[in-house]
Order: sequence, then C-alpha cells, then structure tokens
Amino acid sequence: MNDPSPNLSPARGSSFWAACAGPNARDRRNLAGFLVAMFAWAVCFVAASQLLEREMVEAGGVVAFSLVALPAVAGLAVIAVYARFLDQGDELQRLIHYRALALAFGVSFFATGILRLLERAEGPVLDLADLALVMAVVYTATLFHQIWRYR
Repeated sequence: MNDPSPNLSPARGSSFWAACAGPNARDRRNLAGFLVAMFAWAVCFVAASQLLEREMVEAGGVVAFSLVALPAVAGLAVIAVYARFLDQGDELQRLIHYRALALAFGVSFFATGILRLLERAEGPVLDLADLALVMAVVYTATLFHQIWRYR
C-alpha cells in the first residue's frame, strides 16, 4: 500500500543505489535479484574455468560439457532477472538502462569489426573476453553518466 521509504528517485539526487534501482521497493528488490544472479553466474563461470583450465576434468567428456552448460544456464537466468527489472521499472529507469545497453552494444559491435581488421593487418590479436570488458565498461560509464544527467 504505502511505501514507507523516502522517494529516492534520481531526480532528487539521492544515493547511487537508489538511482540505479529506482524509487520503490520493487525496483530495489528486482535489482538486488539481478546482482545475486550475476554473482551466481560469476561463481559458476570461475569454477568451470578453473576446473577446465587445470584439467581437473576430462576434456570432451560429459562432465566438461556440463561445466560449460552450468554458467550458460546461469547466464540465461541473469538475462531473465534483468529483463524483469527493466519491465517492472519506471519509464526513467528503463530509459537510463536501455540507453546504456544500446551504447554498450554499439561500441562492442563496431569494436569486433575493428579488432578483426587489426588481426588481418597483423596488428594486436585480442581475445573475445576483451570485448566483453569493453561492453561492461561502456555500459557502466553510460549508466553513471545517465544517472548524473537525470539526477
């Protein structure tokens, strides 16, 4: 009925958590769920990476492919939780996050092409993980900028 928490919308210049999560308890709960899902994915990914890299499981076997599937399934859960956060957020929250997603995707898309051209020109060869880092940095920087813009 009544949310006893104060209005923590970005327009009021409140905390970063409130600016990212939104003005109501549902938005904060949805963002907290996203953060928990991301942490679970990270644990699955690091565990699978370490077990495979250290050759603690037989490569090409059922266990190895199960280890690959585990972070893949966790990643799908992260996407579902984040989509719920966006769907249930207010218009300003969706605008901020969609803009950050759009810029991060665009930069990563064009960076992929540039990196491929660098390889063909016998320049530096970068890993796909580097592109994921570019996407994360651009998303985070844009998110900070948008929150500051609408504070």
